[in-house]
Amino acid sequence: MVCLQLKTTWRQAQAEESLGMEMAFSLITHVQEYLQEQMNKAEERERERELEREREEVIAQERRKGTPVTRERFLEWNKRFEAEQAALRPAASNTKGRLTGKQLFEQQYENMMKSGAAVAEEDD
Repeated sequence: MVCLQLKTTWRQAQAEESLGMEMAFSLITHVQEYLQEQMNKAEERERERELEREREEVIAQERRKGTPVTRERFLEWNKRFEAEQAALRPAASNTKGRLTGKQLFEQQYENMMKSGAAVAEEDD
């Protein structure tokens, strides 16, 4: 691809410029300059990518680090948390007369244990 670009653009311009001189040396010099420029651009892009990776790593470390917990911050958070929990409790306690899941489980477990004990007594 590079060769095609060089053949089309520089060949014509350099050929006209180099009439009467050694054209091969002139063309090779221009090709070297072009390739050097392309390498410099590629190196610069790589440096920019590396800097961006480093910036992203610093940001990720800051996110992982978090906020240090102090007594004041904990008490502030705890106060908000307790308020949220208190707001949820009345909604959950609207089940008057109905058993909770835990109570149902315990009741079924007790009944099962009683029936198991009765079966064991009958077998004796």
